[in-house]
Amino acid sequence: MKRRTALYVIGAILVLVIAVVVLNMTLRGSRYETAIPIRAAAVSRGTLEDRVSGNGTFKPKASITVTAQVSAEVAVILVAKNRLVRAGDVLLTLRSDDYALAADKTKSALASARRGVRQSLVTLRAQYRGAAAALADAQRTMDKNRELISSKSISDETLQKSSDALDSAGVNWQSAREQLDLRCDLPLSADPPLDSSEDEAIVESSPEVEQALLSQRAAQDDVHKCTVTSPIAGIVTDVKLSEGDMANPSTPLVSVESRGDMLAEIQIDEVDIGKIQLGQAAEITSDSLIGLAIRGTVDMISPTVMTLGSTRVSLVDVRIDKESLRGPSGVASLRSGASCTAHITTSLLKGVLLIPLSSFITEDNVAAVYHLTPVGKKNAAGADVYQLSKRSITTGTSDINNMEASSGLTDGDRIAVGNLKLLRDGILVTIRPD
Repeated sequence: MKRRTALYVIGAILVLVIAVVVLNMTLRGSRYETAIPIRAAAVSRGTLEDRVSGNGTFKPKASITVTAQVSAEVAVILVAKNRLVRAGDVLLTLRSDDYALAADKTKSALASARRGVRQSLVTLRAQYRGAAAALADAQRTMDKNRELISSKSISDETLQKSSDALDSAGVNWQSAREQLDLRCDLPLSADPPLDSSEDEAIVESSPEVEQALLSQRAAQDDVHKCTVTSPIAGIVTDVKLSEGDMANPSTPLVSVESRGDMLAEIQIDEVDIGKIQLGQAAEITSDSLIGLAIRGTVDMISPTVMTLGSTRVSLVDVRIDKESLRGPSGVASLRSGASCTAHITTSLLKGVLLIPLSSFITEDNVAAVYHLTPVGKKNAAGADVYQLSKRSITTGTSDINNMEASSGLTDGDRIAVGNLKLLRDGILVTIRPD
């Protein structure tokens, strides 16, 4: 009886053990079957490009509005809007009759000034020669009277008169010499030229002739200003006046835009302007260039910030790379004023570990990811099961899609992406096939 009881007890224990083992195996299988399907990404090395974008318009690098420099009536307009011109081409002419007449008068004034200087040289030389002769006569008289006074042939009064006459003749001679020296532009103590060999040089360097020459050049320049030319090659974008209209100095006449180098003038938000530097690469798209993305480089950064609607922006000029205008259908033509969008590359990091922006969370200023560790099991559908472990990382630069993982991860690690708020440390997951 005791033996039979013992066998029953042993049998019961074996049944219980088997039941526990079966239950445990069933529970384990159920645990893997309840693994949550999530989206995941593999950590890999790549290039991280930080970009700043802005909208703007195309504009020519060189544009100018030619203005009138004299007051005159518009005589003939030789160009029209959208006409191509070369540098130096005549755009229009102004009536130059009055200025031509004034130029002719300055020719007469110049000739008169030259004649006047020549005549003054002749007159001053004659005066100088006369004063020199008078001084010589006064000196001879004084010498003779000195001899006569010793023999008491003349009175002291006569001798005094001859002395006074000599002094007066000396003063007149000195004055005549100084006037001739001044006319010849020489020092007052110099011996003036008494022949005409240097007269032409004296005439041309005289103040009145130089002034007459300046007046003549100014009058001729006014005549030339009546013929208005284009300072640059390009296309005429506007003709401001009509024939018969009156133009005054600074009146706008014709606008010309260069067709050579084009710029994209981009509005950059003041928050991002500090990232922009000269020479940075840019990609530009426009509705007027369907299917074509052109290249450019930052050429100018405005030092000021302006208010545009409800935003504050700075203007950035991007120089267009002409080679990038070549497309399947030929060289694209940029139109001034057409809208465009520029994406400027402000930094470029190569070979860095990249993680999607949707793969990390931040708690207490610490970034973390959910790392996937394989448990070596599959669920009933044959999907590999992973266990999540929350791992702190250090992040760096980012772009619109990815973030740099500076530390905490290695190339090839798998991490969870998407809605991370539903995930917890240690749970089992599978990777969704999408």
